[in-house]
Amino acid sequence: MSKTCLLIAETIHNRIQPSYQELLHFGAVITQNRLDRILMVVPGQNPIDPARTISRTHPIRTLAIEHPDLLLPNPHLLAGILPDVINQYQPNMICMMHTMRGAQLAASLAVQFDAASITAVASCSFQDDDPVFARSMFNGKLSGEIRTAADTV
Repeated sequence: MSKTCLLIAETIHNRIQPSYQELLHFGAVITQNRLDRILMVVPGQNPIDPARTISRTHPIRTLAIEHPDLLLPNPHLLAGILPDVINQYQPNMICMMHTMRGAQLAASLAVQFDAASITAVASCSFQDDDPVFARSMFNGKLSGEIRTAADTV
């Protein structure tokens, strides 16, 4: 099984959102700094330049996904495109920012792949080499730690 962590960045008007840095940091934590295990997907109408910028400034693989209807983030369209990428690269984990669009896309992909969707992750630690995700619940009244049953990094 592949040990790839797929990161999905957001672009607006072909500009990568600054949150990709946070996403990249999380990817480094989750892969235990094995940056060769990260694949950053940069969707957009013309995402080549942002993808090149990321690959020049960070030692990770990047993949630009170009579509005329991706000038603005479009989770519905990406839910139809990303399964091909997922099937090709066989990631064991897919990470995206916790935005309204990211949560919608995460839920859609989880249903399509019969996978777990853990949203609003605040931090990650490891127990027995398995990632444990911390997140708040019930409007911050509780915090919890979540593990997946899947084989992960």
